[in-house]
Amino acid sequence: MVHKKGFTLIELLVVISIIGLLSTLGAVSLNSARQRSRDARRVADMKNLQTALELYFDVNSVYPVEASAVSLAVTANKNILCSSSASFAGSCAGGNTYMTLTTPAAPGCSDAVSVANVAENYSYISADGSTYTVTFCLETGVGAFASAGDRTLTPAGIQ
Repeated sequence: MVHKKGFTLIELLVVISIIGLLSTLGAVSLNSARQRSRDARRVADMKNLQTALELYFDVNSVYPVEASAVSLAVTANKNILCSSSASFAGSCAGGNTYMTLTTPAAPGCSDAVSVANVAENYSYISADGSTYTVTFCLETGVGAFASAGDRTLTPAGIQ
């Protein structure tokens, strides 16, 4: 009886299929973990921003005034909360820096926040400085915010 060494075509196809299935499951799991990580970062950013805005309010008796919605931290021109500019700016010369924002990748929300028809991470508005609204979007939800979609930060907290 002659024994041939090697694998049959069926054995090779089964092994390749199993490897493909495992790598697909790994990629999907990794993508989901990345989305949750970005959402956790967004919620942490909002809590830090709320603290910075309250410090700003304590010193200046008003929140930074932006009559129309501005995009925060997407570009370098609105990523620093500064006392000398009385609002968000690209740099802070001669004033107190309350916070510097850097944002995670833009969320994949179908109802993403938009300023001037451009999907953004964080949108800030305060018409008269007595209150403010920051709108942001979660991709999948995280922690107490279990569902994806738009959220708002006000002086009362995140809703």
